[in-house]
Amino acid sequence: MGEWITLLITDLLLPVFLIIYGSIYVTKTPKDINGSNGYKTARSRLSQETWKFANHYSARIGRAVGWVLLVVSAAVMVLLFGKDERTVSGFGVGLLFAQVVVLLCSILPPTEAALKKNFDENGNRK
Repeated sequence: MGEWITLLITDLLLPVFLIIYGSIYVTKTPKDINGSNGYKTARSRLSQETWKFANHYSARIGRAVGWVLLVVSAAVMVLLFGKDERTVSGFGVGLLFAQVVVLLCSILPPTEAALKKNFDENGNRK
């Protein structure tokens, strides 16, 4: 039971973080281009406008993905309730890995594509 609770909390941390991050950054993006917080890629740092656009865009996606991951992760963990520790550990860790893959695949490519579509290589709006 202790293993299940630990993995439940661990597996819900990333989705909750994405929901909080998305909710904050949709309305309040980091003002200055920096290396400590926000959506940090070479393309997003080209100008203040690309920085704001990328942070707002990725936050909207992150919030939506966070809600989906929260529901799916909670459902998977509920299905694992009462199972042996080996099963819970295997699926719980696998779920965490899957969340990271989903996060990277759902935020980075669409945001970079949107930046490329809306801005030139110097960060000027097309």
